[in-house]
Amino acid sequence: VCAALIIIILANRLVVERQFNRRVQRLTRAVNAIAQGELDHPISVTGRDELGEMARALVVFRRNAEELRRSNIELEKFAYVAAHDLRSPLRAVQELSTWVIEDEDNRLSAESRAYLSMSQQRIARLNRLLKDLLDYARAGQNQPEPEAVDLGRLVRELSLGADPEHRFEIAFEGPQEAVWFQLTPLQQILGN
Repeated sequence: VCAALIIIILANRLVVERQFNRRVQRLTRAVNAIAQGELDHPISVTGRDELGEMARALVVFRRNAEELRRSNIELEKFAYVAAHDLRSPLRAVQELSTWVIEDEDNRLSAESRAYLSMSQQRIARLNRLLKDLLDYARAGQNQPEPEAVDLGRLVRELSLGADPEHRFEIAFEGPQEAVWFQLTPLQQILGN
């Protein structure tokens, strides 16, 4: 009876070890590898039980992660190309309006000069937005260095863009000296 009991315990341990523990360890290794970005890591667990179902779900998760990675790469490329390609014609429009303002022979009214000046401010804002889009497209590649930022000036500039008709009074109360920040994320936070 003792020998039979020992054989049953050993057989049970062998079955549990082989059928459960080893499979759980392989599945855990696969989950950890995929979570760390190794999307080509093999998933060698199979079966019709719960562990097999988890392995099949992990295969679907991996496929979705691969698709998301591919989609993000395409989105970053598109954002970079779009922002880069839009900057050239925008620069040309800005230069043209500068030439019109600076032309000594033109007879622009004060109102027309004000409109051209306002258009230049909006072109400058659009240039900053395109720069931000380029920075976003490169976000995973390198981090921008912190720079000295005049918060009062930044708030005034952003308020002009948010409320060009001056319907609201936007005030800044804070440090008057420059502070060190990464400009693009700060602009996005304050703009929102």
